[in-house]
Amino acid sequence: MVLSMLSLKNIKLILFLSLFGCFIITTSFANVEQLSELDSKFQQAQIYVQNKDFQEAVDLLSELVEEDSENVEYYSLIGLSYQLLNDIDKAAMYFDKCIRMDPDNSMHYISRSSTVDNFQAKEAWLKKALEKDTHHDAATAVLIGLYDTEGTSEENKCHYQEAIRFAEESIRITEDYINYNEKLREPKEPEIVEILPMIKRRLSDKENWALRLRKKLKEDEPCENNKAMDAH
Repeated sequence: MVLSMLSLKNIKLILFLSLFGCFIITTSFANVEQLSELDSKFQQAQIYVQNKDFQEAVDLLSELVEEDSENVEYYSLIGLSYQLLNDIDKAAMYFDKCIRMDPDNSMHYISRSSTVDNFQAKEAWLKKALEKDTHHDAATAVLIGLYDTEGTSEENKCHYQEAIRFAEESIRITEDYINYNEKLREPKEPEIVEILPMIKRRLSDKENWALRLRKKLKEDEPCENNKAMDAH
């Protein structure tokens, strides 16, 4: 996805892809070995979600948590399924449970942010996600998109400045990652070799996005915060 095209309309899509991408990866590895009964059921639940059979996924996952109540992935996928069923209260309840069970996982905070409409609440959840993992691209992308959208209103132009700040920080982190791996003398892991071109494309997207945001801020009348900053 090209980051410069992000808007609130596809924030939910980004959340879905970033969340469900984790489960798809789990499934692909699980296929290598003989699946246990629970793994097989979990894989089937993922297939239900892929096929948009969300209620079937909820029903099967509810059986799974009765058999293994300590597996946070089950609760996370139940929350996502309820969200896609538009039962936001239940989705939030399950995402909260994931946070209690696995408080250092930034993905749970991103998930929780998708269940609130209030700008301040969404911002707070996304910032918590970045506190847990400053490198998390999904959290950064959704947060920048949130600031970008809010910046379109006359009274919220200062949000463009926040969007630019997060975009520039994300660019710096991505550049450091690329430079570190390209300077390694020893052979790189095959996985690194495969993903570096994708990361470079993502860096280009981020740079274009930051450029577009700077242009927006320049075209608008500077907000009060910016004026105060210029005075210093």
